[in-house]
Amino acid sequence: MVDVKIANQSIPSWDLKDLYPGTEAPEIKKDLRKVAQLTKKFRVNYRGKISTLKEHGFIKLFGDWEILQQKSGRLLSFAQLLHAQNNKCPKRIKFLSDIEEKLTKLSSRTTFLPLEIN
Repeated sequence: MVDVKIANQSIPSWDLKDLYPGTEAPEIKKDLRKVAQLTKKFRVNYRGKISTLKEHGFIKLFGDWEILQQKSGRLLSFAQLLHAQNNKCPKRIKFLSDIEEKLTKLSSRTTFLPLEIN
């Protein structure tokens, strides 16, 4: 965390470079593509098949789900924290909105999971 001085007071500021170097980082597009690939694979592997899974199948399902959620969570965390640093910056507002839109679209393809488990 980096300290920022405002009116003789020091407030914390996040250093988000551990997540991504910036909003234009190629790693963001790469991770979005990876989330899309993982989502497609998850849907193919599990949609309509959950009721037939044995113990090992459920372990694999939740391992795959965890990987998908970690990738998505990293993208969303970066966008949200960047926005929280300066919620009046139009570029940051748009970036957060774009990431949320893309991840929502992808996550809608996995809504079968809780329905089939229940």
